[in-house]
Amino acid sequence: MSGTVGDNVARASGVIASAGSAGIWTKIATQDITTNTTEVDFTTLSTDYKDFRIIGSGLRCSSNNKHLYIRVSVASSWIETGSKYQTGTVGWDVANSSINTAGWGEDNGNYFRLDSGYNAGSAAMGNATGYGSRFQFTIADVHDTTMWKYANWESCFTMSTPIAQATDTQGNNGFGSFGVGSSAAPAAGDAIDGLRVYWSGGDTAEGNFILYGRSVT
Repeated sequence: MSGTVGDNVARASGVIASAGSAGIWTKIATQDITTNTTEVDFTTLSTDYKDFRIIGSGLRCSSNNKHLYIRVSVASSWIETGSKYQTGTVGWDVANSSINTAGWGEDNGNYFRLDSGYNAGSAAMGNATGYGSRFQFTIADVHDTTMWKYANWESCFTMSTPIAQATDTQGNNGFGSFGVGSSAAPAAGDAIDGLRVYWSGGDTAEGNFILYGRSVT
């Protein structure tokens, strides 16, 4: 199953909104996931807005030990290959005083990774009872046709294989860009027209996703 919000789609929790005042973040669409959903898609990034933000809360994956990713679409096609994404993060672990911060990065990747904690090799998200995650992801200038697309995010989650305690909470601040790599399309200047949230395996079992847009006119 896939969840998608496009043009003029009404939901019990809200309706696609019109653009707000310049500089103000306006709530555009909401998706409330209560049954297993493979991808959570927002497929209309209106030109009324310059920048977009997704806030996810109360998230839980149907499978244990998985990573949370975001991909973009260009010309209504999800960019899944071609090494067009770059990601860098700094992460924290509340339980490990000796190794509680670390950096992680990926050049020429195929997604933005939102959950790289202090231990990027094993700090995937857990799905045991009570475990969950939340994030805030912002991407700028999606309609620009000359610049790379820059994003930043922050997240926190309970990891799947705790080291120092039974429920190690981790978090990270991340940043990235889209449009790098070879000169083949999609190139740096391609406009983005969709955002997809998904896991490295399994589905979103539950969670709330809200898309916001920021107008500058």
